[in-house]
This record gives sequence, C-alpha cells and structure tokens, in this order.
Amino acid sequence: MVKMTRHVIMNRHIRIAALLMALIGVILSSCNTALPNNGGNAAPTATEIGLSTTLPTPHVDSISTLPPDESTVELPVETPQISNQCQSAVKVSLENNADNSITDETRIMEILTGLSELEQCNFPAKNGWLHRYDVINGKPEDSEFLAHLPGGSPSCDLQLWVINENGKYLPMRLGDLRDSLQEGGYFVELDKVGKLVRSERGPIQCNLRNGYSSLGTGMTPFFISDAVESFAHTYTLLKTSPYDSSIKGWFSVENGINEFVIEQSGQDRSGTQMFDNETATNVTIKAIRRQYYFDLTSGGNIKTIEEYTTTDNRIITYNTIHHMSFYEQLPEEFVMALSTIESFKK
Repeated sequence: MVKMTRHVIMNRHIRIAALLMALIGVILSSCNTALPNNGGNAAPTATEIGLSTTLPTPHVDSISTLPPDESTVELPVETPQISNQCQSAVKVSLENNADNSITDETRIMEILTGLSELEQCNFPAKNGWLHRYDVINGKPEDSEFLAHLPGGSPSCDLQLWVINENGKYLPMRLGDLRDSLQEGGYFVELDKVGKLVRSERGPIQCNLRNGYSSLGTGMTPFFISDAVESFAHTYTLLKTSPYDSSIKGWFSVENGINEFVIEQSGQDRSGTQMFDNETATNVTIKAIRRQYYFDLTSGGNIKTIEEYTTTDNRIITYNTIHHMSFYEQLPEEFVMALSTIESFKK
C-alpha cells in the first residue's frame, strides 16, 4: 500500500524502494505489496517494500521482545467501529505462542481468511470518513489519508492525501468520484505551497486496499489489510524462490489486545543496501524479518515491525503502528484542506 510523503521525497522508504527495485521481483513479497503505479511523487509505506529474505539465528527470540527505541511511545491503536453482530471464525489456540508457532500453510491461510472476513464485517456500512496515518518508532508520519465511504459496502468514492505540518493540513492529492461517475473522476495534485501541478478527469478507481490504480496516483496506504491475497502470493513465491525464507504465526495478548502475529523472515544474498538514519550512510542488509499484528476483535492489521540485520551485525528496527478512525462527519481540521484542493477541479 502506497503512502505519500513530502513532494520532494527524502524519507527512508523511498530511498529503500529505489535501491530494492531490482530485488523485489525475485524474492518474497510482503503484506500489501500489490502496488499501483505511483509516479515520481509517491513514497512507499513501511509495508510496501516487497522484501522478504531468512533471518539466520536471531539475536532474540522474537522481534516483539526487542528493547524499544528511546523515541518509541506506544500509543493507543485506533480501529474502525466494531460491530456486535460480527463473530470471528478464527479458532484461537493459545498454545500456539511464539515458542510453539504455526508453520502449516493451510492453517495460517485459514486464520488470515477468518480475519479478513471479520474485518469486512466490521467495516463501517454507513456514510462517513476513514482517517489513516502511521506512527513509526513513536513519531507520527506527516502524511495522513482520508477516504469517503458512501455506505453499504467496503468501497469509497473519494480519497485525499494531506501533509500535517505542525497541525496545519496541506492538501496534496485528491481523487474524487462523488459527482462524476458518468464522465470519469477528478484527479487533482498540488505542491506543498499550494500551486497546481495537474487537474484532470480520468478513469480513477477508489480502492481501499491499494489506492488508485490509474494516473500514477497511488493515493493511500491500506485501509483494508488485503492479507489473504498478499500471503497467498508469498507462498507461491516460496515454492520457487532460491532464497531461504519462512512464514510462521502465533497468538498473543499485548496491552490487553488479543492478536494473531504472522512473521516472514529470510536471508538477503543480493547485497541490498538501505539508508541508515543513525549513521547517515548506506548499509548492506544480510537478513530481514517482518511481523504483522492482527487484532482478533476487528480483524485488521494494527502494527508492523520490521527488523533489518546489516552485514556488520547491527539491527535496525522500525515499529509502525497503523492508526485508523471512522467519522460520520469530516473533522473540521480537514474541511479546509478538502475545500482548497476541490477548488482546483477543472
């Protein structure tokens, strides 16, 4: 799922994505990697990079037991409304913990399918707005995303990307199908100073999983986790991949939240490099491990932890909490941003 950041992209994700482009086609894809064409301005989310390679003997038993960064602050996880009418079909087996994990593909896919069905059932079935942003290592990302739901089904007819600059929301991209279903949707893009980059009609699609799939817009990260399709594809790659890789899952309780955790891990023999913020240099990665945390009440992916092991045995960790809220009315702080970018529709 694609996440938008600054118009001049300098964050860690876009640098990683550029360096890994050649590698993505031959190693495992991660959760939510069915990505649209995002053009030159789209920056990936923490889960976009389809890199999955096998961690040899890890330094710790589980990523979740790593001491947190000093900057990491665990914030409450926000999810869409929970419907009392939705019942989970997932058979929770607490004996399957991190020390006794599930490795059977059929069982893992059954769990992910049950979580997906629960997430779909809990999805707001009324007119309103979804608000989505990430907190990485305790620091909120500046990109935030909105989607308008017409109600009745898990679909949307408007998506908006804004940048949060100290509480001021700068509109960057709008995809609007609300009043133009017969003639094609509106796509509008501004720069950070509010200057029009482009405004045009086109066959825009509002997709809560992968953002827009046309015009190179790549509007959003994921609102719906899309885990079943992603991991089915991953298992297909596992059967033909020359890389030592693995997938396992387990149940846990963390901060009062009942969770299913699925982990991908693998070695990277390709010499992949990424930018290390701590040393301000490119480092070579030899192993990668990712964990995806699913809320057993909502069915959604609420957290992702990425761990990169460098060739000099340093571990770089990104702890990403995925926040999502539902509003029946658009919050006032976003009304002006939406009105501003709507005024550029031609």
